[in-house]
Amino acid sequence: MQALRRGGRAVLHLPANFTYITSCESYRQFLASNYRVAAVIGLPRGAMISTGIRSILLVIDNTDPGETFVAQLGEDWIAQLGSEGAALRAAVSHIDGSTEKV
Repeated sequence: MQALRRGGRAVLHLPANFTYITSCESYRQFLASNYRVAAVIGLPRGAMISTGIRSILLVIDNTDPGETFVAQLGEDWIAQLGSEGAALRAAVSHIDGSTEKV
């Protein structure tokens, strides 16, 4: 995260247990205190290639901390995150504060 320029954005694909395991708690607190955790989007099992585990997309902006968009997607996650997907539109609207079409 230190390499992320001010105003920059990182999108990480992580195992879902990042959101709750104790060993990641201090890093979650660090992110929430120093960056804008713009979105946490849960994906179903198998979205992380070659695994059967649940995963998340974590969107982090190098700006002041702020509100977080949270969603849990189902088996139609590919369509939901596609260019016409409702989840993508909702996330972009929250993250960028716009209602423009993606």
